[in-house]
Formats: sequence, structure tokens, C-alpha cells
Amino acid sequence: AVNIVRTNINEKMELEGEYPYELVKRMGELGFNGWIHQESAGGSEGDWVTYGIILEEISKVSDTLALILVLQTVMCTTAWHLAGTDEQREKWLKPVFTGEKVMAVSNTEPCGAIQYGEFQSRAYFDEATNEWVINASKIFTTGAGQADTYVVHALTSDFDPETRKGLSIFVVPAETPGVRAGHIE
Repeated sequence: AVNIVRTNINEKMELEGEYPYELVKRMGELGFNGWIHQESAGGSEGDWVTYGIILEEISKVSDTLALILVLQTVMCTTAWHLAGTDEQREKWLKPVFTGEKVMAVSNTEPCGAIQYGEFQSRAYFDEATNEWVINASKIFTTGAGQADTYVVHALTSDFDPETRKGLSIFVVPAETPGVRAGHIE
């Protein structure tokens, strides 16, 4: 059994605006943050049934903490786990899985929500600076203002709904010029 300190976690997070960094770190130490991911990426290579039990038990203490775990294990990391390079996994995933870093997902747009074909967010490669430039405005970024890195969805070409070609996912460090978090809810 896992012993997570039973303080009023939701009150601290919701009313006092405190992000539970110490609990995210502890979940990482226990292997929960990377539960379903391969060991070579820093994960635990656990199964989905056990992961569901872990989420259920954590949600008995705090639904918000369970959502944070889903962010770190699935929403922010799955694309990098499946399609990233070993170098990207080492750089971006391992610190999240250990609880040293926190990721946020930024994919909901003011118009069209997560209907990728309606996305206004665009990214292009600037050959002069040798970097990607993302022009995006998101209405919800789960984990905004708390994260070290953001997983941002943007179109890099016309979107094909069948193949999802045209949609790209970027990891953007929080300190990147132009990144701002609005009101935290």
C-alpha cells in the first residue's frame, strides 16, 4: 500500500492555489508518473489495470492529484513515448517520470476546442534562426503556470482528419520567450 499524506490536498490546491510538487515528486519516486511507459524511457513498464487502480486510490484523496498523474503519464508524454527519439525521451520524459519536472498539455483552442481541422495555432520552421516558431493561443492549458515544459499542439500544414497529417506536437520550455500563462483555475 502507498501512504500518501492525508492532508486536505484539494483545499491546498483549489483554495490556496498550491501546486502539490512534493506529491508529484513522490509519485515519481514510486514509479507512478511513468507507469505505463518502457523502462528505457524512464518508465515502470506497468500494466493498464494496475494503473487504473493507482488512479482510483489516489482519487479517493484528490481527484485533482489523479488528474495531474494522468497528465504526467498519458496526456503529456504518450506522443513522445511513441514517436520521439531516444534523445528526446531522455531529455523530456525521464525528468517527468521521476517527478523532477512537471509537464502541461496545451491543446484546447478558443474556437474549435480540440477539433484539429479548426485549429488556428500554426507552427513554421524559420530557416534564418533554425528554429520552429509557434503562433498559438490556447484557452485551456492543463497545468499552466505550474509546468516546466508545455506540450503544444499546432498545425504545420493543412490537416487531414483521416491520417492526422499536419498536426505536430512540440515540447516548449516554460521559460521560452513569448510563453505566458493566463489565469490559473
